[in-house]
Amino acid sequence: MSTVKLHAASVLVLIAFVLLALGSTDTAPPPSTSGRASAPATQLESAESEKARFSAKVLDAVGPPSPKWDKVRFDEISKSNFRLTILYRQTPSGYREIETDTKRVARAVLKVLIADGRDPHGEWISVFVHAHKPERGETGAALVRNFGRTSYDFNTDQLEFKPSR
Repeated sequence: MSTVKLHAASVLVLIAFVLLALGSTDTAPPPSTSGRASAPATQLESAESEKARFSAKVLDAVGPPSPKWDKVRFDEISKSNFRLTILYRQTPSGYREIETDTKRVARAVLKVLIADGRDPHGEWISVFVHAHKPERGETGAALVRNFGRTSYDFNTDQLEFKPSR
C-alpha cells in the first residue's frame, strides 16, 4: 500500500512540473483519493515546487541562451549549495567564451538569491556553474567533455573561473 502512495506522490510532482512548464495558472493539485494528503508527500511537493520556481527565476535572469547551449541543468539546489551545468550542443570557441557563459549563469543565481533576501557572502553560500558537452567515444560510449567551471567564493565575494585541464 505504501508503494501506491509513493507512486501517487510522484505522479502529483510530475503533474506539477508539467503544469509549470506549460504555464498553467491553475495550480490546485488534483483531489486526493484518500481524502487527505500525507505530510511527507506535501512537504516533498512544496520543496520541488520551490526548486522549480527558483530554477525558472534563474533562467529568466540569465536571459536568452547562447545558440551553442543545449540547456542549463540544475544539479543541486539546497539552502547553501547551488550547482548547475551548462550543456553545450556545439563546442565553444575557447576558454573566454566558457568563462563568459559560466559567469553569466553564476551571476544570475546570485541575483536571484539577493532578490529573494539572501546574503550569499554572509550565509557562506556556494555556487558552481560547470560547462560540459556530451559526446560519444570511439566505441559509442557516452562521454562528457569538461570545459571548466566558475565558482562563487563567499570569502572574497568574487566569481572565479577555472578551465579544465
